[in-house]
Amino acid sequence: MEETTGDQGKPVVPESELRASPQERELAVSRLQDGYVSGYLDDAELDARIRRALDAKFRSELSVLVGDLPLTAPKPSAVGMRPIKKLKVHGGRLAKTGPWVVGPRLRSVLYKGDMVLDLRKAVLTSPLTRLKVRCYKSRLEIIVPGGCRIDMRGRTYKGTWDDRSSGGLESGPLIRLEGSVYKGSVIVREDTGEGG
Repeated sequence: MEETTGDQGKPVVPESELRASPQERELAVSRLQDGYVSGYLDDAELDARIRRALDAKFRSELSVLVGDLPLTAPKPSAVGMRPIKKLKVHGGRLAKTGPWVVGPRLRSVLYKGDMVLDLRKAVLTSPLTRLKVRCYKSRLEIIVPGGCRIDMRGRTYKGTWDDRSSGGLESGPLIRLEGSVYKGSVIVREDTGEGG
């Protein structure tokens, strides 16, 4: 291999041998998720590639993982963010909207309050997202993008679990809701494209 030197006589490292940044790893994960949602990858391949992307040390490793996928519009404002693991509301209102990163497990605790989780611009880091809910005399609304599958496994006492989504695509990401609702409600609705 022929060594090249820069302006000051220092060796120039080829682009493929440069170390990958955390932001570049997250961008690769986002492209893999887009490829999964678009049907280019199955569950097992997505899972394996995400693990490899998160462990990648060099840019060349990331290029191999996403090189066979079509270019899609990345979500640059979510790149570099850490996944949120827990959200709490106590007697107030919380609306989580815009770009944000959701890990494989998210816990929501509501006590006499309201929470809106808007997943339309969120980056889901796993094909299965488990959302553990504890909702006491509260209202939780979850807005999902088209194509998401919903699996509700919660219990209720004088409350409601209401799935208003269309059922999603078989290859779409799965959001599993677990937990309990006491005199409150959990509502899942799909983005209708009507802005609300």
